[in-house]
Parts: sequence; C-alpha cells; structure tokens
Amino acid sequence: MIISTNPKDFDCIVLLIPKSVVEQQDLDFTLSGLEKLLVNEETIQKSKNKLTVGFDGYDDDPRELYEIDEVRDYIQAITEKFPYWFYFCSTKDHSLWIILMAHCKFRKFGPGAAKVETKDARKIMAYLFSNLNEFLEKHNLGQSELKSLTKEIREYFSSHIIPTV
Repeated sequence: MIISTNPKDFDCIVLLIPKSVVEQQDLDFTLSGLEKLLVNEETIQKSKNKLTVGFDGYDDDPRELYEIDEVRDYIQAITEKFPYWFYFCSTKDHSLWIILMAHCKFRKFGPGAAKVETKDARKIMAYLFSNLNEFLEKHNLGQSELKSLTKEIREYFSSHIIPTV
C-alpha cells in the first residue's frame, strides 16, 4: 500500500491492496492507510478526488475484480467502515466502478461487460451519496462542494455507462 503521510504533495494517491490481505480479509491493513486521509482538515481537502484503489496479485486471474467473491466481500466490508469513496476516489480511473460493481448483482454479457441490478446500484449510490453529504457537513465543506462532487460523480458513471437489468 502506498499512502504518503503528506498526500497533498501528490496528484494521485495509490491504495494497493495485496491479494493476501484480501484473502485474509485483513481490514486493518487497508483502513490504516485510509485513515491517513483523515488526519486533519488540510489533508482531507488536499486528498479529494486523488485516491486510486488497486488490487495486487490478480493480474493472472481472467475474471474482472468485481467477479471475484473475496474481492467483492472485501470491498463491501471496507465500505461499511469507510464509506467516503465519493469524496476521495479519483474519477479518472476505474476505482469507483469496481467499488460500485462489488456491491451489485450483475449479469455478464461479454468480456469486461456486465449489466448491473438496478436496485443494487441505486442502493449503493444512495448510501455513498448519503455518506458524502454527512462527510461534507462534518468537515464544513459546504453545499457548493456537494453540488460539484455530485455532478462529477454522475458524469463519471454516465461515461462508464451502467447498463441495468
């Protein structure tokens, strides 16, 4: 895992989660890194939209990460403890897509293509937006920040086209 003690110095913050951590469902490993994003208000603000989440050790697995039960379970467990993905995750990579897909039933219809269950997608989106709102209020980041992030997240998912079943 690579998370600087000073994330404001970087354009990108990478959270690389090893396969062994996922297999052991070691939440503390990941949470200890994510907690560094919350150390103070300046770090919180400078870390916005910079987090890229990756999983090491799955390159030889032909499945998408969201198809692997242990990865899905891990992401769901981390999300329960750290539901701030919409604030911290970059909208320039597939991190948010993988997180969303890990929470949804889906039907594959080709390599790298899947249709998600609408009610599951709505449920996780509502949960993450609710936590985004609470997070922004707690840290006095305001309604303009909420509007800006909401627009960015909606554009992100629109560009990733979430077909539903």
